[in-house]
Amino acid sequence: MSKTVKDIVRSFYETDLIHNTEAFSEYLHPEIELYWNSSFGFNKKDFNDIKAMFNEMGLSFETLRAKLVTL
Repeated sequence: MSKTVKDIVRSFYETDLIHNTEAFSEYLHPEIELYWNSSFGFNKKDFNDIKAMFNEMGLSFETLRAKLVTL
C-alpha cells in the first residue's frame, strides 16, 4: 500500500531533521531553492545550504518540533 500525501507530510514533520539531516534526501528535491527574508536581509539557499543550516541548528537545539493542527 502506497503512502498518501497526508502520510508523507506527517512523516516529514515528525522527522527529527536537525539531528537526522540525511532525511532531507527523502523529502526535499535536490534542486530546491529557499528564498528567505530574515532580519539579516535576503538569503537564497540551495539543498546543501539548507542541510548545513539544519546541521548548525542541531548543535544549538536539543529538539525541533512542529505542531500539526490540521492536515
